Amino acid sequence: MFYGSKLSKLKISLILFIALFTLVGCSKEKETSTGDSKTESSSSTNTNNITSSGNTIEDTSSDEQLSKASISTPVQPGSWLYELNNSLIFINWKDQNKINISPLDSNTFDLSKAKPLGEFSANEIFLLNDFIYYSNILDGGKLYKMKTDGTDNKKLNDHNSSNISVIGNMVYYINKSDNNRIYSVNDDGTNVSMISKNSTGKFVYGGEWIFYQNANDKYKLYAIKNDGSENVKVTDDVFEYLALNNDYIYYSNKSDNDKLYRISPDGSNKEKLLDLKVSNLIINNNLYFINKDDMNNLYRYSLNDEKTERLATDMIFDYVVESSSLYYRKKTDDGILIRLKN
Repeated sequence: MFYGSKLSKLKISLILFIALFTLVGCSKEKETSTGDSKTESSSSTNTNNITSSGNTIEDTSSDEQLSKASISTPVQPGSWLYELNNSLIFINWKDQNKINISPLDSNTFDLSKAKPLGEFSANEIFLLNDFIYYSNILDGGKLYKMKTDGTDNKKLNDHNSSNISVIGNMVYYINKSDNNRIYSVNDDGTNVSMISKNSTGKFVYGGEWIFYQNANDKYKLYAIKNDGSENVKVTDDVFEYLALNNDYIYYSNKSDNDKLYRISPDGSNKEKLLDLKVSNLIINNNLYFINKDDMNNLYRYSLNDEKTERLATDMIFDYVVESSSLYYRKKTDDGILIRLKN
């Protein structure tokens, strides 16, 4: 009788032990599973920040955003020469970079005979309507504007400015005083704003989007909205020169020995156009460039029939394309500015 009671108690104790062991094992398995899930969730988090050269770049690239990038009414950045009625307004490199004026009455211009508008020396000018916007060498490259007769001279900012582009009453420029970032300012000097946090080599205004050389990402081609709200990479190609029309971005592809390429603003349809080493791209109905494979001669590439034509054989140093003519200076500088009918 006693033995049977003892045996029953032993059975009950064994059942309770097995039940308790099973319960503890299940609890540990559940805890382990929950911990793995948390780790996986944490490791899949992506902040979309790229770090390059010690700088943090906000990269909002995505296929959806990139498809929004487009070009409308592109504007060529500031230059060193413009036509104005029957005159030329230009930077005279033979006269301490002073802004000069010369009558448009010849195909060759002796710079020693040109007249300065005043004591205004510039690295770059941009002509719009009756005003000249310029980076003032005599004041640390700061942005100024004045009337085309040299009056009403006014400072617009306190930044060493380059790549000047004027659209309506807004001026976009590279602020060399702030790590070469893209800025904007109203043409009356108010509302100075930083557009891009990235250092920039150069840019071209393309309407809603600005296409630029991202120095923080090995000088690759990026696009940013003109209010700075979205920033996207267009291609991994590194470039030196670029020009826009309403359909494509044309650029010298340093990733392919500066050969001429084009790409759609959304990053699609990349195509090599010429197996030539090119520089100084300008679009004015056609695409103009300096051919590095042909003694720095000046060429024109038709955007309609894709034919290439050599225009000058003078070893070009720099050139400008205006509506009816193009102007260039030779590498062997003799103080003469040359005009070609476009």
